[in-house]
Amino acid sequence: MNNQSMTSKQEPQESKFVVRDGMLYVGDQPIGRDIRVIALQTNLDTNEVGIVLEFEDNGKKIRRRISRSDLTKPGLVKLTRYGADTWGEVVEHYVDYLREQVETMPRTYVHSMVGWDEFEGQLFFKHHKAVGLHSSYVGSQHDIEPKGSYDKWFALVEAEVLGNPWLEFALVVGFTAPLVSLIGKKVHIDSLFFNFVGKTTSGKTTSTRLGLSPWGLPDSRDNGLLKLWFGTDQGILSNLTGNFGIPIGIDDTSLQEKDKDYTALIYRLVVGKEKQALNADGTLRQRGEWNTTIISSSELSMFDGTDQRAGLRVRLTEVVAPYWTSSAENAERIERGVLENYGHAGPKFVEYLMENYSVDQLVAEWQLAKDLLLKYMEKDRLSARIAGKFAIVLLTGKLVRTALGLALDLEQLAKTLLHIEKKSVESRDVGDTAYRYLMEFFMRNKSKFFEDRAQKGIVQRGECLGKYLTNGDTVTEIRIPKEGNFAKVMADGKFTDLESIIESWKQKDLLVCDVGKNYVNRVFEKGMPRVPLYAIKVIELEEDTPESFEVVFGDDMLAFLADEDVEADTWTEDVAYEEIGSEEAENEDFGYDEVAHEDDSEEDAPYEETGDEEAYEETYDDEMEYEVDPDDDVEYEEEEQEDYENIA
Repeated sequence: MNNQSMTSKQEPQESKFVVRDGMLYVGDQPIGRDIRVIALQTNLDTNEVGIVLEFEDNGKKIRRRISRSDLTKPGLVKLTRYGADTWGEVVEHYVDYLREQVETMPRTYVHSMVGWDEFEGQLFFKHHKAVGLHSSYVGSQHDIEPKGSYDKWFALVEAEVLGNPWLEFALVVGFTAPLVSLIGKKVHIDSLFFNFVGKTTSGKTTSTRLGLSPWGLPDSRDNGLLKLWFGTDQGILSNLTGNFGIPIGIDDTSLQEKDKDYTALIYRLVVGKEKQALNADGTLRQRGEWNTTIISSSELSMFDGTDQRAGLRVRLTEVVAPYWTSSAENAERIERGVLENYGHAGPKFVEYLMENYSVDQLVAEWQLAKDLLLKYMEKDRLSARIAGKFAIVLLTGKLVRTALGLALDLEQLAKTLLHIEKKSVESRDVGDTAYRYLMEFFMRNKSKFFEDRAQKGIVQRGECLGKYLTNGDTVTEIRIPKEGNFAKVMADGKFTDLESIIESWKQKDLLVCDVGKNYVNRVFEKGMPRVPLYAIKVIELEEDTPESFEVVFGDDMLAFLADEDVEADTWTEDVAYEEIGSEEAENEDFGYDEVAHEDDSEEDAPYEETGDEEAYEETYDDEMEYEVDPDDDVEYEEEEQEDYENIA
């Protein structure tokens, strides 16, 4: 049998094609300019086999990547638009010639998405050049090709960043992206979402660029990693699809429409899934997913334009720094430096992770960091979930310091995280936030309230929302009808959980109430019957000024930061909280699995690479609503359930 196989085996035939002086011939007949196959590639993300061709046009070398399925007469004729000589009368010869080259070409790998992935059971990281596998980036979504030098970037960080706690924080946040996705393979963790808040020229955008610079071009031009808030929700989400480990920045919320409600968008950004939709033929469209770190920047709080439930503040962390850069010159040097040197430090960091840690080891380190942060945090019922997210940042700082040799101040980083959480706990007190809002609303709209003087007040013409009591020239109490008016006033500030607000005010002795009630039955207007009124005391609010924050760490935290063994602690806290993993159940309940029917237009179809790589457009449908699946029996915390149910 072996002999028969050997005898029947044919010797390779000599090619009928000859190349002389850059021209292709069949025998002595000239066909056109030579076209070479320089790569045969399998895309690890699409499984598509592609062919990279090279030819000359007008003295310049042209490279085009086509699908293997385009190695046909109709497919090659399209190359004439780029200067190839694949005219209809000779294209059949080019088909044979290129297929002949493909047969002897070794297979290589490419990728069009970024971050962690697996190939044949092997974990690797997709960057410009993959770490852990020979594969190159051929996507067009992100400019992640390294530029400048790592040494210059490192020197810049040492000179301009180290010693500034807020810049060190921003830098470390940028490095968290691969840990979010990697640890998320074992423990469910949503994408991290930070919003750097500050006035114009405070350095917030420069800080965002700094955090992105280890991975790619930290700019909004030329497909850089810094995107803009200018666009539809779906357009913004499309920047994240297929990203499992490289940070994305979104700059300048002022580019969004006025009074934008970010509630649904924040949930979708953090959960990491596009809405389920149908293709034109009625089949399910593959929806985009991601798990990474998102850094936004804005002059004003994004929470000003969102539902005021506390659950949203678990998903978005706002960082209001007293300063970001130390001076205009400091900001200018950082900006110039990171725009000239980027894309080097991120892959180095990933190499260190892959060479020194297993996923299980990283999860154990993350859990320890979480427990330590929770020990020193000011706590409420959401603190454990916040601690899980902040533990990623603290662990990242520790790993970056060792991996790159950067002298990061980890003790200060831990204090910065605790300070951010302290301010967040205060803002998560919906009663306090709602009270401050009501006082500001009253001052802005005082003309819509009348002064009650021993029941002799006169209701002025126009809209009337309530009345107020005074002692001399001082307003002491605001009374608003319980039915209708109170909900209208609070809805203007996007407060919807009115029962929780009233209960909080009652506990803080901010209400005047009848016995056994949380309101008073009084005459609102002279000559009218008594009606239930919310009677809110007016007290002097403490000024919300920046304050110093100090915490003294014990040996356990100091040992962790110094990368020493930490002995098991015996401390306990009587705090009820949910594990981070429970967010997965919540996310499943948020109606991301419903199907949205879309137009049959070609523009609505997801982009796929075509043989001639023509430009494309996408039309996004932002009108689809979210619904909760009533048949889902997953149980989760009642208030968080309300967050999802009211997000339509």
